[in-house]
Amino acid sequence: PSIATPPSELQTTPNSKLDNIVIITLESFRTDAITPYTPSLDTTPFLNKLAKEGLKVNNGFVNFPHTSKSLTAINCGIPPYPTMKIRESTKNGLPFTCLPNLLKPLGYNTAFFQTATKNFENRTGLTKNMGYDKFVPYQEMDTTGSEKINYLGHPDKIMIKPVFNWVDEQEQPFLLSIMTIASHHNYRLPESFP
Repeated sequence: PSIATPPSELQTTPNSKLDNIVIITLESFRTDAITPYTPSLDTTPFLNKLAKEGLKVNNGFVNFPHTSKSLTAINCGIPPYPTMKIRESTKNGLPFTCLPNLLKPLGYNTAFFQTATKNFENRTGLTKNMGYDKFVPYQEMDTTGSEKINYLGHPDKIMIKPVFNWVDEQEQPFLLSIMTIASHHNYRLPESFP
């Protein structure tokens, strides 16, 4: 079945402000486990601070309990293909315009960082199809002294330096997407964590 949509574009007005956009996707988190959505919990104080200073999505829904499918809904605003196969990562797998490509004509640079392997579900192809200029998996990060925490990759803290280096290089507005994996199956913290 086709999920093609008409071409879309964003337009600025004389009053438009081109803010930087950061999308933080937490792997396998529920809203009732994090502070911005459950204030009685003090589980994610920094994320709570970001939510108060930025835009917090209160009613975001994805169609599949599967990461690559969820990333499609988050970045493209369209339901993914209703199959377990990740068609969205194949050539011509996203026959519509996703957020990175909508922002490029407005002068945005775009990057997607994750501490998971680039090979899992062809995330390289998925982010390319979405329109990200840069995709940085753990294979392009310094993993010295870092242990793998699950079959996907390394602790999320190894992406802090590469993310800030990329942000510091930007001279125009940007879209930055960060995908965590520490909370993915098999839910194991690094041995170095207390």
